[in-house]
Amino acid sequence: MQGLLDAELGGSMVEFDPYSQSGVGGSGFKTGHQIGLTPSLPSTATPRTRQRAATHSGASLARSGTLFSSDASGSRKSAELKTLLGGSSHKLPSKATIPAPSSGQPDGQKKKKARRSASTSDISGVVALEKAKSKARVEVDIELESETVVEGGYLRGKMEVTIRKPGKNESPIWIGGGKMRIVGFEGLPHNDIRYTFYQCAEALSSITSASHHLFASAPDDEGFCRAREGTHILPFAMKIPISGTAKGPLHAKSGAMVRYIAMGSIKIKDQGSPVKSIAHFYRHVEIYPFLGQAVLSPADQPLRTSTAQTLFMGGSGKLHVAAMLHRRTWVAGQRCYVHVTLNNETTKKVKTLTFTLIRTTTMFQPKAELDARSPLAAEDADIDACETSTSKKEVAQCTLEMGQKGEKGCVTAKGFWTGVEPCGSVELSHFIQVPPEDALLKWTICSAYLLELDRCPPT
Repeated sequence: MQGLLDAELGGSMVEFDPYSQSGVGGSGFKTGHQIGLTPSLPSTATPRTRQRAATHSGASLARSGTLFSSDASGSRKSAELKTLLGGSSHKLPSKATIPAPSSGQPDGQKKKKARRSASTSDISGVVALEKAKSKARVEVDIELESETVVEGGYLRGKMEVTIRKPGKNESPIWIGGGKMRIVGFEGLPHNDIRYTFYQCAEALSSITSASHHLFASAPDDEGFCRAREGTHILPFAMKIPISGTAKGPLHAKSGAMVRYIAMGSIKIKDQGSPVKSIAHFYRHVEIYPFLGQAVLSPADQPLRTSTAQTLFMGGSGKLHVAAMLHRRTWVAGQRCYVHVTLNNETTKKVKTLTFTLIRTTTMFQPKAELDARSPLAAEDADIDACETSTSKKEVAQCTLEMGQKGEKGCVTAKGFWTGVEPCGSVELSHFIQVPPEDALLKWTICSAYLLELDRCPPT
C-alpha cells in the first residue's frame, strides 16, 4: 500500500502493476513517478548551440544512456551514424560496435572512465549491434504509413520486434530503452562524413500502448525487463515537434545530400551481466518544416533587384529592368510570381522576357590540416577548418512571349502582354514554376556546416 500512501501525501503518482499478485499480499498498484518541485521539460534542438534534439525519455533511459548523445562530439556522432547506417549493401560488418554512451561527461572523460570502470554499457567501452551478429537475439523492423511528414504532424506505422528463444548455451535476455527517433544528416560526395543536424526521439512507451507486450517481468534498477519471446507488433504514432530545424531533403547531382531516417531501437543485456547491445532498424523518410502564416505572408521589405544595359543595334539608350518578389519563401511546386518594371530607352522593341531560377550550392569540405587548434581538440574539429567549393545550376526557366495586338474585326487576341515599344515602359507580373522536388528555401543549417543551399531570385 506504500504507493497509495505516497500518492495521498502528494509525493508521487501511482501506477497499475501488471505483475502484482493481487489478492496474495499485493495491492495491484506500485509507486509511480516522483513529483518534484521543478517540472522536467523536453529540450528543443537549437542548431547554433548544438543542444540536444527534442526528446522525451524516462528516467531509466537517462540512466543507461542513448544513441546520439547530446554531449558527444561531432566526429563521434558522425562515426556512430556511419556504423548504424551500414555499408553500401545496408549490411553491418561482422561484430560491428559503437562507443558506449556515458551521461554527464565529455568524450575524453568518458573514455578514461570506460577503461577503469565496468559501469558503462560494456566493459570494453563499446556496445555491440545485434544486426552484426550471425544469429541476432532480437530483430527489429518498422513499417510506415507514409515517408513524408511535416513538423507538427505524426509519423505513424508499426514496429515489429522478434525475440527468439535462447539457445542451450545462452542466458535469458533483458530488454529496455526502446525508442523511435528521427535523425537528419548532411553528406558530401566522396566523403564518409555524415553530420547530424536534426534529431527528435520518443520512448516507445510514449508512442504506443502495446510496448508492455515485450516484457515478462517488472523492470530492474536500470529499467530493463525480462524479454517475452515471440513476435510482437507495436502500432505507434510519433508527433514531430515544430523545432524549425527541419529543412526537407536534398539529392543533388553533385552528390551532396540532406537525408532523414526513422530508426527504431531496443537495448539488450544478458541476465546478470553488464554487457549490453542494441537492436536497430531504420527507413528513409522526408521531414519538411512547418511554414506558418508569418513565413508565407508578404515580407515587410520586398526583395528587389534592377539592372540596365544596352541592346545590340538598339542605339545608345539602355533597357532598364527592375524585379520584385513580395515574399521571401516559396514552396516546392508553387508558382513564384515576379513583378517586373521595364523602361525601354532603346530603339528596339522588347518581345520576350525570360525568368530563370538558379540554385547555388556551397560545400564545406573539412580539412584537419587547416585546424590551427591544439590536437587535444581533435574530438570536435574546428568547423572553419575547411575548403569550400561553390556550384550553380539552373533549375527552372520560363519565357514570356509577346502577345498579339487587337486587330480590326477581332474581339480577342493571343496573350496578355504585347511587348515594350521603343521609348516605352510597362509593368507586369508573371510567374516561374518552382520544381516540385526543389523547394525555394535557403538552407542555413547552422549546426551542420557541410552544405549551404541558396536559390537566387528569378531573373
